[in-house]
Amino acid sequence: MSFLLRYLLYRGKYVCLFSVSIFSTFCFAQPEPPLSTIVDQYNVNSRLTTPEIESTLIGALNYLKHRQVTQKKYKIKKQDFIIPKLGKNYWLSGLRSSISNSQIVKEKHILGGWPSFVCFQPSVSTAFFQPFLTATDYNLFSTASSAYCLNYFDDQLLLNDKRFVEKMKTGALHAIEIFKRGESYSFWPKQDESGISVNPPNIPIRLMDFRIKIFKTTGLWGVNIYKDANLLNEWILMIYNKSLNKIGGQALFNIPNDSDDTSMALIIKYLLGGHQEDLSSDQNNVALKSLIAFRDSGRKKFDNHNSLSSTGAFLTWHKNENIFVFDESEKGIIPLEVNNIDIVVNTNVLLALSLYGLTEAPGYNRTMEMVTKLIENKTWQENILYYPEKLWFPYSLSRFVRNGNIENSELLDQLPKLLNDILTDQIHFEEKHQHLKGVFPAFDSKNYLLSTVLGLNTLLNLGRERAEKIGKEKKYDSLVHHSIKYILRNKIKDKQISRKSNLATYFWKSGPLYSSSIQNLAHWYSNSQMTSMVTEALAKYVMEFDKDSAKSSKLYIAENQGKLNLLEKP
Repeated sequence: MSFLLRYLLYRGKYVCLFSVSIFSTFCFAQPEPPLSTIVDQYNVNSRLTTPEIESTLIGALNYLKHRQVTQKKYKIKKQDFIIPKLGKNYWLSGLRSSISNSQIVKEKHILGGWPSFVCFQPSVSTAFFQPFLTATDYNLFSTASSAYCLNYFDDQLLLNDKRFVEKMKTGALHAIEIFKRGESYSFWPKQDESGISVNPPNIPIRLMDFRIKIFKTTGLWGVNIYKDANLLNEWILMIYNKSLNKIGGQALFNIPNDSDDTSMALIIKYLLGGHQEDLSSDQNNVALKSLIAFRDSGRKKFDNHNSLSSTGAFLTWHKNENIFVFDESEKGIIPLEVNNIDIVVNTNVLLALSLYGLTEAPGYNRTMEMVTKLIENKTWQENILYYPEKLWFPYSLSRFVRNGNIENSELLDQLPKLLNDILTDQIHFEEKHQHLKGVFPAFDSKNYLLSTVLGLNTLLNLGRERAEKIGKEKKYDSLVHHSIKYILRNKIKDKQISRKSNLATYFWKSGPLYSSSIQNLAHWYSNSQMTSMVTEALAKYVMEFDKDSAKSSKLYIAENQGKLNLLEKP
């Protein structure tokens, strides 16, 4: 998740080619559908009987089915460009999608993937010009994250030609391999068959080359508002210095393979590949070794965005930072010449290593020690680089706790404290915003849905038993229940897909899911990834993940008289 790409794209390159395409990226705010009757009793015999739960889950899966790229003629939609800050600019979203689907600006799509949209300089650009700063993007993280919820569904009870979840899994696994470069995985796909460099499919390098000409004439890049402006300007000049960098503007996006995408690829391959993707696979074995090879140990460089050092934890980029930055360009170019440590990235690595049985791997225990101290000192919010919404850390950690094989008593002992801190913050927030019952505080006050989905998934993964240990089980129960209601109240019906498939189809507006390490340079959005995270939460709620032990690990899809239903047992 390179940050410089995001900032750069903003002014020069994008305004040029996407000046038309931009207009559409404006978000349109659809009115929230009314919440139908929902049972206000927490302990129901089966949560599938709660009105709206079953139909919403099936509708969400149908949305993911139709938004996954299954043919080259895939079209983006105006809903894809909804960004909360933009307000009710419906026509701009429509214009943006029309231009992107035109023959004039032909966008590339990746079979089996789900699209995301990158928004440059999100905090400083005026709403009206925001469409000019937005691009359709395909990256491994959004596709893998969109596929994650599919692990909780099984459609083997359907006829072979109707097993749409299985088809989505197969498509996602195929797409993930497109991002394989050398020993591990990259954020963007390879630029060509040589596999030497990677780049975003819909952001041409020539636009950046044009932008540098403007920069040389005017001296302006539009980054002087940042405290790192001097560093960014120096970096850009280095990239376009032919005596230092022979590949020119290509270095802007040719970032190295990284631990976040490699771990997510391995996680999805394990979960959706029928658990056949284990160490017997040479390809996976090599990728796992790559994760272990790059750690925060004996380093000579330090990223000024990091407050962590000598942790023994896992570094972000899979390249030696001690050689000259433009050497070995076939392995990518580390942004700003220095590696870094992100604790969300590290929890994803922990889950990957745990799934593949590598709990004794170098760096595994040191990373758990680092995480334990951050929770104990409540400093974890200060050590997240690539995720603006801070609840990403407890969410990703809780996924590791739920699915991993954890025997570290020190970390396990800190989990009630982490849960208590999250509940306490939510209580204080709700006291100030009583109309937002069940909502988790967010870094972006315009969008509480992402923080609430992350918080709810965290609660369900950590379980009610830990809430009992801190004497807050009643608050826990109430928060789970009201968060579910908030999520249902904020679903949006996709009328086009609903008509096409004759099935009520729903999605949720994306918040800023992840960012560059300099977080105000660029944010990524994806309604598909957002819908997947909501689907994950609703499925775990139905399966009672909050109880001491879940009823099951999957929901089964069946058909009865032409109607799809969910079963808790096959």
